[in-house]
Amino acid sequence: GAVPGPVSYGRGGELLTVTDANLVLGYLNPAEIAGGSQKLDRDGALEAANSQAAEPLGLSVLEASYGIYRLVNSNMSRALRAASVERGRDPREYSMVAFGGAGPMHAAALAQSFGIGKVIIPPMPGLLSALGLLVAETRHDHVLPCPHPTAQEGWADANRRFDDLQKRALAAILADGIAESAVTCSRLLDLRYRGQTLTLTIPLEPRDGSLDDATFRGAVDRFETEYQTTFGHSLGQENVQLVGLRVRASGTDGSAFENVLALAGRDGGGGVESRRQAYFGEQHGELDTPVLQRHDVPAELVPGPMIVEGDDSTIVVPPTCRVRRDDVGNILIDTSAE
Repeated sequence: GAVPGPVSYGRGGELLTVTDANLVLGYLNPAEIAGGSQKLDRDGALEAANSQAAEPLGLSVLEASYGIYRLVNSNMSRALRAASVERGRDPREYSMVAFGGAGPMHAAALAQSFGIGKVIIPPMPGLLSALGLLVAETRHDHVLPCPHPTAQEGWADANRRFDDLQKRALAAILADGIAESAVTCSRLLDLRYRGQTLTLTIPLEPRDGSLDDATFRGAVDRFETEYQTTFGHSLGQENVQLVGLRVRASGTDGSAFENVLALAGRDGGGGVESRRQAYFGEQHGELDTPVLQRHDVPAELVPGPMIVEGDDSTIVVPPTCRVRRDDVGNILIDTSAE
């Protein structure tokens, strides 16, 4: 949909883009992408990289293109930091899920910069949002405001509201064609500190239970933990206020997801389709790199470098990483250098 888009698309684009840099580096198929529907002009990308980046900077075309690759990763790292470190979460304790047509080209290098040990590229990553709409569970959230009761009022009114919400949520999801046996109903509390507008939604435990002093205190404990994790401080349990009740009804028949897994997990031929030169920075230089289709990636860990091509995305496995395919079609990259 890019118009005019990268120089290499041949649609009139004249300014060097990240796609052009990735093509010059050897990461993208030099002839075509998107199952052959988009032809690529590598010579045009080389000329743009040379005239717009390499010559002005006094670098080789490969060095300049790799600089673009690193700059883009740096930009993305700021977004990753905002979603993790700045919210009190250590990214080294998580795995990275990479999606989009281009995300898997950058994910392993980005994960290494944060010390993230595993990158997961799900089946059909370039279509992940559309796929999600097909396979995601159906969910209905029904919410009612509920002022914090006084000690004299107790929890009776809140529990009546919960019962009403659950009946409405269940009726709504059954009307969508989900079998009642496949539906899960959960009760949640919208909590905040007095005087603030920001609320956090905290599940009640047990999830289908009633509100009383004990279950409310448990929810408050979890609220304080979540608030401390997210914002780095807390204000004390005596300041926590109930502002809303929420019932979540969710369920799925599972058939669409099973169909996707069957398609993604099909066995491949196990052979290398081709090889091409790919540049991995000054430390490694240009390397003769195997190029595989997703379903040809072996089930056991093998060392990089490797490029994995699909109709909807391209995966780059740097030489400092290892890669394998699991039994449902995920590509797993181990970013810890041996």
